[in-house]
Amino acid sequence: MRLCSQHRVPYFALSTGKNWGYGSASPARSGLAIDLGGMNQIRLYDDKLGYVRVEPGVTQAQLHGFLQARGGRFWLDATGSSPECSLVGNTLERGFGHTPYADHAAHASALEVVLPDGKVIETGFGAFGAVKAKHVYPPGLGPSLDGLFFQSSFGIITAMTIWLMPAPERTCAFFLALKSAEQYPALIEALRPLRLSGQLRSAIHLGNAYRVLPSFTQFPWDNLPEGGTLQGEALARLQQCHGVLAWHGSGALYGTAGEIREGRRALRRALRGLDVKLIFVDEGRLALLQRLQPLLARFGAGRLARQIDLLAPAYGLLHGRPTDRFLPTVYWRKRLPAPSQPDPDRDRCGLIWCAVLSELDGVQADAVQKIATDSLLGAGFEPAITTTFLSERCLEHVISISFDREVAGEDDKARHAFETLLNALLAEGYFPYRLPTFAQGLMDKAQGGYRQLLTTLKSAFDPGRLFADGRYTITNDSDPASPG
Repeated sequence: MRLCSQHRVPYFALSTGKNWGYGSASPARSGLAIDLGGMNQIRLYDDKLGYVRVEPGVTQAQLHGFLQARGGRFWLDATGSSPECSLVGNTLERGFGHTPYADHAAHASALEVVLPDGKVIETGFGAFGAVKAKHVYPPGLGPSLDGLFFQSSFGIITAMTIWLMPAPERTCAFFLALKSAEQYPALIEALRPLRLSGQLRSAIHLGNAYRVLPSFTQFPWDNLPEGGTLQGEALARLQQCHGVLAWHGSGALYGTAGEIREGRRALRRALRGLDVKLIFVDEGRLALLQRLQPLLARFGAGRLARQIDLLAPAYGLLHGRPTDRFLPTVYWRKRLPAPSQPDPDRDRCGLIWCAVLSELDGVQADAVQKIATDSLLGAGFEPAITTTFLSERCLEHVISISFDREVAGEDDKARHAFETLLNALLAEGYFPYRLPTFAQGLMDKAQGGYRQLLTTLKSAFDPGRLFADGRYTITNDSDPASPG
């Protein structure tokens, strides 16, 4: 970094480069790539308080294996992406998973940062040396600096402390399927009191039919005209074939046997009156279903057998077990099936995520999904939507645009569809919490005082604007505080 500064060479950093949906390893602007994948040490493990200190090359699979080898007393919170994704990279982008520790940024502390001038600093109490509470109290003393290095271009993080979830006494996953799309806002309203009160502590994920179908099949090219989208009767037939309803959801109950019994009763009460199927799955029931799976396939119940095949990895995510089972879903619009070792970048799978936030409110959630459905179907893409109860008060909506990058013109078409969709959502007050590398210019929409402050900070950390310029920075040259 000192050399780049000395010779004025633009550069950027990547951990494992698997930031799929937001640009993978591509930067906002070109430059020298500093690949941190070789920094893959787990520097520290505290088996009393449950935290680890990891470098940016440490992957989900690596940490999961490390914890299992030590008895599995603590879990990581895994995302549904590749097991080979970086823990640090995902956390710095404010990624999320499935357990009560789903908000990754909220469970991180004590950053080790290399600044653009080559100086190494630690945030929080790490700035004061060997302080006992360094790993467990992120703010430290004085202004809290951690937040400056999340979604920013102020420095490269070379180590981070991550808090782990204590393995609960018992876990019971729940899976639901909503038959009527019209009841989607009512489902949100029914679940909100349980999330707000703390009875449901996991991150609840809801996926529409377009989001769930790619777990079972690919786009029906033989049954639709070239350039068409899956909707209407064709969508209904494919749903019927695979047993996919309007919305599917998952979450988990954690605690003692009594707490889980009460949680199950509360969930049933909350969903009463809705046209919803609800099942509970624990280790025993999952093992029984897996034993029955070959018999079901042999005696003609193939659809149910395929659903059980999907149940195990979904259940595992709620236990902190990373999986690549859902990675083939990004091959939705490819002409050939996903290979046994999926690699979306190698196979030129197109994927853009538009991830916006709303309040935990049924009306707002319904508005987002209607905007996404109308906008993307009109642009020639299926609106695959995942709604996540990100916290007790906030919903996150990931809207996936899947396409085939080997088809001429699809990159431009998908990018235009994203921009049209995002503008429609912005007009109604639904703002993204995370941006693809090509959409970083949205930062320029911030108010003038905020833009000036962000530009001032960038100039203080990186006067030459050499490190990851354009990534969550102000680019509008009309800003008086921005360099010309």
